[in-house]
Amino acid sequence: MKTFSFLPHRHLLLLAAALFITASLGGCAAAGGKLVRSNETAHLFSSGQVLAEYRYYYSGPHDEPDAILGVHRDYALRSELWNRINLTEGQLAKWLDTMNSKWMANFRHSYTGADVVDEAGTKIGIWYGRSGWTTVKRGSGNDVYIYTPDPFEQSNLGLNSREYDNY
Repeated sequence: MKTFSFLPHRHLLLLAAALFITASLGGCAAAGGKLVRSNETAHLFSSGQVLAEYRYYYSGPHDEPDAILGVHRDYALRSELWNRINLTEGQLAKWLDTMNSKWMANFRHSYTGADVVDEAGTKIGIWYGRSGWTTVKRGSGNDVYIYTPDPFEQSNLGLNSREYDNY
């Protein structure tokens, strides 16, 4: 009786799986910017300061934004998902009243201040939001792409709500 060896096929399957996993992880490790938590930026927003060198945007409902983004005037935000606003100290104060009354009692949803940095570590903006992370990419010239907050990741510590349920 003739027996067939499936060993070579098994090696090919393992090699194909290893190549697939390597390619997938390589895409995840692509260079990009990030949010860097900053007590100074948190204080800047929480004290109601609006800086002239930034263009301001918000994400989420106008009366209760999920995040406020300031992009330095040297850069151009390329996104249709952020809402541009001529932010005044009065508008920021209204937002802070809503944020503080609704969310500060629940640290899980408190707001985080962060610097927005590109892949080279250059500060390109400031962030104040319920989410502690986002995707930041540089385009050609001074174009920047900063994603809006992930609605499923709304924690102050960068853990998503499903991870909090384990504590």
